[in-house]
Amino acid sequence: MSQQQRRCVHVVGARPQYLQVPLLRRELQAAGVSHHWVHTGQHYDRALADDLIDELELGTPFANLGVGSGRHGAMTGRTMERLEDCLIGMRPDFVIADGDTNSTLATALVATKLHIPFVHLESGLRDWDRRRPEELNRVLADHAADVCLAPIPRALANLSREGLSDRSALVGDFLLDAFVEFRQRSMAAADVPDPGVQPPFNILTLHRPENTDVHECERFDQVLSFVNSLDVPAIYPVHPRVRPALNELHARGQRYPQVQFIEPVTYLQMLRLLGQAEAVFTDSGGLSREAVWSGAKCMMFFDFDSWHDMLDLGWAVNAPRHGAPLDEIYRGLRRPPGNEAIEYFGGGRASANAVAELRKRGLVDAV
Repeated sequence: MSQQQRRCVHVVGARPQYLQVPLLRRELQAAGVSHHWVHTGQHYDRALADDLIDELELGTPFANLGVGSGRHGAMTGRTMERLEDCLIGMRPDFVIADGDTNSTLATALVATKLHIPFVHLESGLRDWDRRRPEELNRVLADHAADVCLAPIPRALANLSREGLSDRSALVGDFLLDAFVEFRQRSMAAADVPDPGVQPPFNILTLHRPENTDVHECERFDQVLSFVNSLDVPAIYPVHPRVRPALNELHARGQRYPQVQFIEPVTYLQMLRLLGQAEAVFTDSGGLSREAVWSGAKCMMFFDFDSWHDMLDLGWAVNAPRHGAPLDEIYRGLRRPPGNEAIEYFGGGRASANAVAELRKRGLVDAV
């Protein structure tokens, strides 16, 4: 009698999590695992999500949970209720989720309560501020997980200090897998929008509430005014949730002639723009890493950062709200060694390393 094919469910919620799917799916399928991805339906802008799904060729999800948005408890509860039905119906051999979102925590709780092995990608990252929901989500998910796959050595050390070394392994950054795979494809893309300026240019993206909410307009204006003061013009693909604050600043008469505001760009379009950028100014954890891997100078705007290594190695600088003046921080900006940074984050081999680790732990069949 032939052995039944192993099955896994990969739960995807926020935009960066989509990028973790295609390369890991390919490696799992090559190892004989039937991979099924589940869409939580929580993305802020459906058009952005659909564009990314198309670019990454993810196809139709096994299920769309239709969670939508809301308070933390409501979103987590809806995800748990709907995902539980999905997992009971399929009964996969293991479940995957990554990062620190509400859907990550919900997946960890549902899978472990159903006694289905849970694999947590991007494990071990810490910013040590338990007031932040992301920190609580990632810590609780790690401690619930059967397998913790760490992206960088510091994350693995964090897991070891928390008594999780037996279930943990260093595999690399799954986002880098996508970056390495899709960067060349992005250079051949014919539909990258004209940014209105010629290289060199800077890239600006802000979307976090502490930087862009209407009641944080002073901070938003501070960053925009600083980027506008630089000699190199900037491109700003504006996230839909930022529009109210930007409209408020325009209503106050604020103008930023050195900043070219454009519609949101797709993943491949952003990778292509990164290859031409002089510097990147962002509050995105994913884009900041992609900037460093591209060899662009990177200035981050986080009050708390879980990717400390880029700061310690001098590959990026950070400008918290209550930190030093922005121009002073900017003077410390240096161009990072892109290839060295790529190797430090795993060289684009995280998916292959992960499958090898899952094979050692009996979740993937031996060759």
